[in-house]
Amino acid sequence: MKQNRAGSGALLLIAVILLAAQMSLTLYGAYVERQRQLADQELARAVTGYTAAFDKLLSKIDEDYVKAVYDDPSIKGAAQQQFRATEFSMQYIAILVHQNNRILELLAYR
Repeated sequence: MKQNRAGSGALLLIAVILLAAQMSLTLYGAYVERQRQLADQELARAVTGYTAAFDKLLSKIDEDYVKAVYDDPSIKGAAQQQFRATEFSMQYIAILVHQNNRILELLAYR
């Protein structure tokens, strides 16, 4: 009878240990998932801020482009207009390169 109780006690202890381990792993998994969600939220906020600033920049460049190419009375001919348009095209290309670098950084982060 004592052996049976001792065996039952050992089995109960093992069951309690396994249950505690299972609960610990579940809690740890929930913690890791929550940390991932928080990181994703922070990334979404950063991307939203970045895109808002980027949209403002593009809008400003568009306004500057119209003023510089079409509204500037000092421009006398099509060649000067084309030259200024090319300068703005170079700015846009530089911005696209910058934006692509940010996208690669975001992909590397994930």
